[in-house]
Amino acid sequence: MTLIEMAAIIGAITGSVSLGIVIYKTTQERSKLSIQDKDAYHFPPLNENYNFHEFNVTLTVSNKGKRSTTIHSANLSFNFEGKTFRPEMSGHTYFIQPDSSEKISLNFHTKKEEFSKNVDLDNGTLELFHTHGKKTIQLQKIRNAK
Repeated sequence: MTLIEMAAIIGAITGSVSLGIVIYKTTQERSKLSIQDKDAYHFPPLNENYNFHEFNVTLTVSNKGKRSTTIHSANLSFNFEGKTFRPEMSGHTYFIQPDSSEKISLNFHTKKEEFSKNVDLDNGTLELFHTHGKKTIQLQKIRNAK
């Protein structure tokens, strides 16, 4: 084996190990969200002049990563009587620092004509879209607040 071949082998091994270290550090530094204390409520229209059903999801989001992240949008969906409903989000963004927790409140609405029931809802899904990806949360119950 020549000196050039040995240098090439050492260079290939060093480069591979360096690439592995960079990939490992990148995955360890990104934000890691965990969710606690989920509450979801459905607010029927206050009177016949009010045209919307409101949905509120309150939760505590913890960022256990080394980078901050921003929750820039969310989707709520639930099934009722064989139909899937996806209320629109009333927009806010939430900035979450590394190694911290934030209590956030997400508001959604749908027109009175689209959803006309004043009942508890089972098995909703909440998707949080943040700077570094998406987090999906199952909501066991969306309680009727009336």
